[in-house]
Amino acid sequence: LSHATPTPYRITYQRGAEWIKAHSGPDASIAYVEIGVIGYYSERPILDLMGLVTPAARPYVLQNNLLGALKANPTDFVLAHTRGRMTPIVTSRWFKRRYREVMRFEDPGVGRVGALQIYRRRAGKDRQRGWNPSAIRDRPSPNARADLRRLASP
Repeated sequence: LSHATPTPYRITYQRGAEWIKAHSGPDASIAYVEIGVIGYYSERPILDLMGLVTPAARPYVLQNNLLGALKANPTDFVLAHTRGRMTPIVTSRWFKRRYREVMRFEDPGVGRVGALQIYRRRAGKDRQRGWNPSAIRDRPSPNARADLRRLASP
């Protein structure tokens, strides 16, 4: 793997995460569905909308309601990639009122190329609710296996 080239979107994720790190404080929070590269390079608290490391998001995942997870835990930044699952969130009226696009990174390479969009919460929007980074755990919740079985069942 030492000679493997990262996929174009992973390069874009790294660029986006580094941009957030350079343009925010250490307590700025991020919401997205693919958290590994973003969390590693941004060094910021992550709301994992898929619920793998954010147990508070799991009930919303089970209902296929990722927007609900964000509404319950608004973050400072929200990411969306053109190849991903964020379209229902970023096109919602609720989201458009509360967030604005502040940066976009195009995937490198030729051919079918996507883009990572970075949205920042507008000043004064839902600040009273905020997101509680203590919702992040470094280990699965006691119900993780049951949650994953429910997610996997048709």
